[in-house]
This record gives sequence, C-alpha cells and structure tokens, in this order.
Amino acid sequence: YDVVAHETTHALLDGLHPRFNEATNPDVYALHEAFADIVALLQRFAHPEILEHQIARTRGQLDRQNMLGRLGQQFGLALGMRGALRDFLGTIAPETGEWTPVTPDSRRLEGTTECHERGAVLVAAVFSAFLAIYKARSADLFRIASNGTGVMPDGDLHPDLVRRLAREAADAADDVLTMCIRGLDYCPPVDVDFGVYLRAIITADAELYPDDRYDYRVAF
Repeated sequence: YDVVAHETTHALLDGLHPRFNEATNPDVYALHEAFADIVALLQRFAHPEILEHQIARTRGQLDRQNMLGRLGQQFGLALGMRGALRDFLGTIAPETGEWTPVTPDSRRLEGTTECHERGAVLVAAVFSAFLAIYKARSADLFRIASNGTGVMPDGDLHPDLVRRLAREAADAADDVLTMCIRGLDYCPPVDVDFGVYLRAIITADAELYPDDRYDYRVAF
C-alpha cells in the first residue's frame, strides 16, 4: 500500500509541477521524494482498524515505536532489512535489534545530497508537526482519562477512549496532509527548496484559516 501510494503521488506531482524534475538545487528531487512519502504516511491514518490498534498498543502515545511512523515495512523485510524501508520515528540498531527514537539534528542536511535521505529530513519534520498537533487536539482527553493528573492509570485504554483518540489522530493527519497539498499551489514552478515550501504551507493556511485554533502553523 505504501509503495503504491508513494509512486502514484510522484505521478500526480509530475502533472502538477512538471519542472520539479529539474534539479536546480539539492532540495528539488528531495521534495519530490518527501512529498510522496508524506502522502503515503498520512494516508495510513484513514484506516480506522490500523489506527485504533496502534493507539491501543501505544496507549495513545504515537511518538513511541509504532507502525504508523514507518513506510514500506513488508518491502523492507523483503529486502532483508530488520524493519521498514523508512522509519521516521526511530532507528533499529543492526547489532542488537533495539529501537531508539530519532533525535532532530539541524546538521543532517549539510552533508546529505541523496534525494531519499534528504527528503526523509522533511518528512520527519512534517511528522513531528503532526505529533504536536495530535497532542494539542487530544490533551483534553488525556486530562479527563487521568482525572487531571496527567498520569494515565495502569492497564489498557478504554475502547471508547481509543476510538476518540483515533478520531483526533485521523483528523489531525487529514489536516496536515491537506496543508502539505495546498502548499504546492503557492510554490514557484521551478527551483523550489524546503524553505520555500514551508513558507508556501504557512501562507496558504494563514489565508484560509486566520484563526489558528490548534497552533498548526506554530507546529510547522
């Protein structure tokens, strides 16, 4: 599913911005790869069964190891990798098989020109924005469930809470994906870079929604 969504997005982006295939700077091809990954990644949240399963498994903490932050798990395993083709939440050590969360590093772009590796930095940034928005949207549910303490009781989450958290996560993912798509209309037809794309996302959203209720633009 991830690979089909990714490759289909490439084709759609080619039709919308045909000159994004001209690598006038290192970000152009990287944006192509990143946008295809962003669509594939956030489309997963449209599948309630997968979403509710992972929210129950992580107790609503989607910044922990889970399949929603990975792309191409079956593809990666078929290639002989320990995990998914790409994991935007963490990495698995080849020696131990232990998963550790990714730490944001502003220097990663300095020595990275390969389009998939460079694009992964943008995808991780967008996914981090999604997580911040999801936390803001679901904060009241965690307060209610913890009686205002912020400390969740032991045991499995109530199914009703799982469904409500899944709804907030799905809505947040849909909003973030829409922002990323809408930003393309505000990009120049050639020589786009990550900074230009960020400004395009913010400008488009500000024009449509002056009242940023959940601090979406702050998260981005």
